[in-house]
Amino acid sequence: MAFDANDLSPHEHFVVERTRLGELADFSPMGDPGGAKPAVRAGFLRKLMLALDPDWRLTSAGVRIKGARIDGVLDLTDCSGAGAALSLEGCEIVEAVDVGRARLARLALIDCRVAKLTAAHTIIDGALDLSGAAPIGDAGAETFIADLRGARIGGDVVARGAHFCRATAADIVLALDGAQIGGDLLLDEGFEALGCVSLAGVHLSGSLRCDGAQLMNRSEDAKSVALNARGVDIGGDVRLNGKMKAEGVLDFSGARIGGDFDIGQSTLKNEVGVALTLINTRIAGQFTGAGKIAGQVQAANAEIGRNFDWRGIELTHAMTPRGDSFGTALDAAGLNV
Repeated sequence: MAFDANDLSPHEHFVVERTRLGELADFSPMGDPGGAKPAVRAGFLRKLMLALDPDWRLTSAGVRIKGARIDGVLDLTDCSGAGAALSLEGCEIVEAVDVGRARLARLALIDCRVAKLTAAHTIIDGALDLSGAAPIGDAGAETFIADLRGARIGGDVVARGAHFCRATAADIVLALDGAQIGGDLLLDEGFEALGCVSLAGVHLSGSLRCDGAQLMNRSEDAKSVALNARGVDIGGDVRLNGKMKAEGVLDFSGARIGGDFDIGQSTLKNEVGVALTLINTRIAGQFTGAGKIAGQVQAANAEIGRNFDWRGIELTHAMTPRGDSFGTALDAAGLNV
């Protein structure tokens, strides 16, 4: 939709006024009985966030909108400033959100339906909250992917209950490669990923929590990676509790983990292939778990600073799809505990 700064809709005037007061622009009571949400143009939001109009004042609360439909590509590349905080809640964003190379105080897409978020090399001083975000698109072709490679995030990255879904088999649904995160990375409480989650080379000051998550990227050749955490540097714990389920490889090779690594009651499945690899991984705390692993565990030359406690683990490594032969389930040559 074309953007005419001299012809704001009543909904956009409402956003300007609420933003000027540092308040939430809540459209949720205004939706029609058919479920259609009031529309706000992406071009208008860009001008508001960039503070291009001196009459549109931003406070430290930034722009906060609930229950609207955002029409057009929300392009906030290179956006920065004292009021550059954006919180969208329960919104529909049919096209992409691009905040690449921007500097924001905070960014939230809570319970939004969104196709794509690009935040490569973005600086977010506070938290990034994608809780409850879900795919959008035609029935049977919904997608939601996020590119956060190289981002610098001062607080937590929260994706609790978010549902990521790829458009093509080659898509990485959540890419955080090389990102720096000052808090925790929370992929828990119903988090789902249909496709690879990539955290390669992430520097995470806090903990990685995947409690209750579902990481699904299985392939017939058993080589597809569900979670790529190669070379991550995690200051806290890795928690795969809450009966987490994963199909595909969980790759933590070369990782440095400052706390414990706990797979809890999770179910890791990658028959005839590798389910979990910890080659050359350094775990300062203990390595614990009591779940089920169908696939090989690789821990060659790994170091565990405290206990290796897998009492209750069920571990199998079938070599054929029929399970009529089995190979080495735990390959831990050179493991140092």
